Formats: sequence, C-alpha cells, structure tokens
Amino acid sequence: MAGTGGGVDLNDRDMEGVNGEAAEVRKGAAVVRRRPWTAVEDAILKEYMNAHGPRDWKKVPGNSGLDRYGKTWKSCRLRWLNHLRPDLRKGPFSAEEELRITQLHALDMEGVNSEAAEARKGAAVVRRRPWTAVEDAILKEFMNTHGPRDWKKVPGNSGLDKYGKTWKSCRLRWLNHLRPDLRKGPFSAEEELRITQLHALLSPLNREK
Repeated sequence: MAGTGGGVDLNDRDMEGVNGEAAEVRKGAAVVRRRPWTAVEDAILKEYMNAHGPRDWKKVPGNSGLDRYGKTWKSCRLRWLNHLRPDLRKGPFSAEEELRITQLHALDMEGVNSEAAEARKGAAVVRRRPWTAVEDAILKEFMNTHGPRDWKKVPGNSGLDKYGKTWKSCRLRWLNHLRPDLRKGPFSAEEELRITQLHALLSPLNREK
C-alpha cells in the first residue's frame, strides 16, 4: 500500500504486525487486571482507606498509587468491601443467623409470590373487563378494513392489545355483537315455529324412534 504526502508506507504485513501488537497489549492489560491481589497491594489499599475512607472510588487507584499495579477502581472497591474492611465478619454463620436467614428468605418469597399473584389477578381483571365504545369502534374499523383473516394478529395490528384484549376476545366480540349481518331482537313467529320443528326433527329421542 503506497503512502502519500510523505506519510509512512504500510503494507498488509505491517498492518498485521501492528494489529498483533495491539492485541498483545490488550491481552497483557487484561492479565494484569485479573492478577490476584498481593499482600503489598492489600496494605496500600488498607492504609489509603483508613486515612481517607470510601469517598470517590474512581480516584482511589490514582491517589493511592494502585493504578501502577494495574488495579481499577472497581477492583479496589470489591477488594475492600469483600475482603479488607474492618467490620467484615468471616467464617460460618451461627445457628441463630442461619435461622434468621431462613425466616427472611421465606418472608421474601411470600412477598414475591404475593406480587406475582396480584399481577396475574390484575391481568385477569383487564381481560375480563367489559368492552368500551372506544374499543368497539377500533375493532369495527379494523374489521371493516381488513376482514376476519387471521384472528391471532388482530389485537396487535389493531392496537387492542394495549387495552388487554386477546384474539379470542376480539373474535367473540365481533361475531356475537358487532358484525354488520348480525340480527338482534326477538325471533319472529315464523322463526320460532321453524326452530321448534328443527329441534323436534333433530332431537336424539326422535332419532331413536
């Protein structure tokens, strides 16, 4: 690759070398960050924290000199909180502590289960809520435009999912209440007679005779 304007010429092999060196530097930095803490580093962090306290963790590596050992502020914070702070208790829990932990865990799980039950109850109430005039208008407009093709897509495509409506609810609402060819009101005398005749004709008792 030719350079221009007095720049440095770098061919593909040179670029591979540059990229390889950069990768090695990143790898080396990661190894330094993952290296276990030494007694010297612990002593430096203890002395700094006892003198200044946990104020601004992001300044700790630079102000204490731990940045020269490859320590980040997160590493310093975790080391102090989980290993070095004076009030840290180590060793197994006592019997009383084990019992208290078990009780608190059970109490916490009761709260979690109660919240989950309330969420399910709330969702069920939303699904059972009667249809409003606005929701009817949305469903009517959508069905008049697109027709009853794929009911499972109706709530999402029409926006009725935001009102808690399922595809089954939309389908039943349309078929039983909103479709234009739906006839409402009492049956006529002729319809009543026809229903009676068909019921008598199709009754299982009559078919057995």
